[in-house]
Amino acid sequence: MDNGFYYLTRRNIYHIPAMEEQCITISNKFALIELDAATKGFFIQLLLLSQYGNIELIKKNIIKAIGIDKKTYEKYIIGLAGANLVSLTTPLTLHTENILLENDFSIQKKLPMKKVDKIAEIDDNGNIIIPK
Repeated sequence: MDNGFYYLTRRNIYHIPAMEEQCITISNKFALIELDAATKGFFIQLLLLSQYGNIELIKKNIIKAIGIDKKTYEKYIIGLAGANLVSLTTPLTLHTENILLENDFSIQKKLPMKKVDKIAEIDDNGNIIIPK
């Protein structure tokens, strides 16, 4: 009871999927690089293309794969080159030191198939409740 009003406790339920086989892990140091979100998103797309796109990272392939125009491509590339995240070579060279980390699937909890239907919950104190 607070000032005559009663507030119901609400539980938030989160479904966190397992890591996919084709994913990348980016260091939190990437957040410290001073670029706008759109340019950072473009760099993440380039990282994914370089890992799983099976294309050569040249201008026309990137534009076609991502679906952007040449002017937008140039704007993002100039920003990334200024932040020393790419070298303007043919094909494009991405500088991923201290940004792209190895994927670690070892800590991923595998639930038995009979427990997959059960949902983990988080209580009001932030503790995870896993049904048995």
